[in-house]
Amino acid sequence: MCTLVETPDVSILIDAGASLGRRFGLLPHPKEYEALRQARSAIAQAASSAHIITASHYHYDHYTAAWSNVDAIWTWSSRDEAERIYSDKILLVKDWRKDVNPSQRKRGWIFQEIIKDSSRQFLVADGQSFRAGDTVISFSRPVPHGEEDTQLGWTLITTISRDGGTLVHASDIQGPILDSTAKLLL
Repeated sequence: MCTLVETPDVSILIDAGASLGRRFGLLPHPKEYEALRQARSAIAQAASSAHIITASHYHYDHYTAAWSNVDAIWTWSSRDEAERIYSDKILLVKDWRKDVNPSQRKRGWIFQEIIKDSSRQFLVADGQSFRAGDTVISFSRPVPHGEEDTQLGWTLITTISRDGGTLVHASDIQGPILDSTAKLLL
């Protein structure tokens, strides 16, 4: 879920994506498209004030893809939309080269090829911490998107800390199901 976090130092947009799900081979209902339109508008508005944007993994509901293809009927993604969101931003993203399944490797590679030059910085965040003033943004090592050996791939947990307060965004860990993932949260 896309989340805007503002501290006195920095504005961080976590997982700037929205997508409709495939259901029973049917196209989305018009009301679902209206919800997607509203989500895309809210993401663009939040991105306009964000200094940093993160991508925990390369599922379409967690980042805005930088190309139009058949998946655009579910995401309304396009190069123009992605550039509007990510241009001149510091991007802290999941590594597309390791701890990633084949579809996310392809999506992540295309994303960085198209977006890295228009971003202010394009940095792999896996297991790293970054500082903006007194705000610390930390990322876990990649954790399974649910259970061990899932075909869904891996995701990053984002932790934002300042002045003794902490927010944890544990994207798509499905519970957590695994004890090892739960330990990262505690």
